[in-house]
Amino acid sequence: MEELEQNMDQSKVIYFQETYARMSDDELAYLIATRSDSLVEEARFALTKVLDTRDLKNIEVEIKSTVKDLNDQAEFKSEQVQQQEKLQRSARKAFHVFCALFFAVGLGLLAFGDYERGPILVAGGLIAFALIELRRLAGKFIVALFRMN
Repeated sequence: MEELEQNMDQSKVIYFQETYARMSDDELAYLIATRSDSLVEEARFALTKVLDTRDLKNIEVEIKSTVKDLNDQAEFKSEQVQQQEKLQRSARKAFHVFCALFFAVGLGLLAFGDYERGPILVAGGLIAFALIELRRLAGKFIVALFRMN
């Protein structure tokens, strides 16, 4: 432990120790629950020293509460994302039906000899469908370009 302490920057250890000592149990619990795995060596050592002076039962309760709260927030966000995706699928289906209706009416008009409006509706249905799908695919492509994983 002594050797470990000597390899650390003491000014960082003191800084972290003073910072953590000023934190409430709630703040320490949030730090432990969310960032304990990404703390630098000096911060982890200082946190251990501060925790040695605190009531660990209270902090344990706070950590459990914080983790539960964070899990609830993540679940709520996940449900929101699923709802948004469902809404987008419904809107896309409605646009597809609209495009198919244009196309079908255009084909019907062509079948009955209306060569002025029929081709316009057929082309309009096809172009609208193509534009909707191209926009969706372009959005997916852009998101895939910037995805970090």
